[in-house]
Amino acid sequence: MSTIRRQERTYRGSTYHVYYDGRKQIPGVTTILNGGLPKPALVGWAARSCAEYVVNDWDQLEGMTPTQRLDAVKTAPDRARNTAAARGTDIHGYGEALAHGGEVTVPDEILGPVQAYARFLDAWDVQPLHVESTVVNRRRGYAGTLDLVADIGGVHWLLDIKTGKDVYDDVALQLAAYRYATTITGPDDTETDMPSIEQVGVIHVAPDTARLVPVRADPAAFRQFLYILETYKWVAANRDDSPIRPALDDPPGPRLEVVR
Repeated sequence: MSTIRRQERTYRGSTYHVYYDGRKQIPGVTTILNGGLPKPALVGWAARSCAEYVVNDWDQLEGMTPTQRLDAVKTAPDRARNTAAARGTDIHGYGEALAHGGEVTVPDEILGPVQAYARFLDAWDVQPLHVESTVVNRRRGYAGTLDLVADIGGVHWLLDIKTGKDVYDDVALQLAAYRYATTITGPDDTETDMPSIEQVGVIHVAPDTARLVPVRADPAAFRQFLYILETYKWVAANRDDSPIRPALDDPPGPRLEVVR
């Protein structure tokens, strides 16, 4: 059995992971959910991001050519998403260092949430077992990177760190996929069996506080994830082999006159 390799790539300023089992590329959990699960709320969010950019940065837009202005407004949601993702990554990294006695220089704009996350780890006596670890389910054909498996009060928790405005229902699908992976990769790149998970939750980090939100990432949620996985595979397979064929201009056989 080959070891799963994880590569970091960047698209429009956003970093994402690509997974390989030997030479075979396999999809990641977030890629599957983004490609197979409808997210209608993102349409409204993208529109608001464009509107907010126009209102808040009008002086900058005024100095652009029409083409530059159009491109800047169209890509506003991408920049907003990438900024939020980078902010979340920084909060996680700084908070982890502070909780374990490290000394870091934290930018002022994220000092509040970093301190909140560090206080949470201390208050709950979170003992990390696996951090930023790659998991894989070869039978189902997917991989992913979980944030944290930790011991809290003698209980094994699978935890995801969220820094957005809220915790949304589809996180249960993401965490169920991680929970029911079959193997996990350790710091030395060796794979071991996925540890037994007793509880699943999200650490929701707000500007000045952090809370533990339990998540029902159970077999029912995993089954729903597998449905989405099949949808993702169908969509991916048909990108280059669409089931829609060119229209037939004429029916076979003799032409028929239309009788009015």
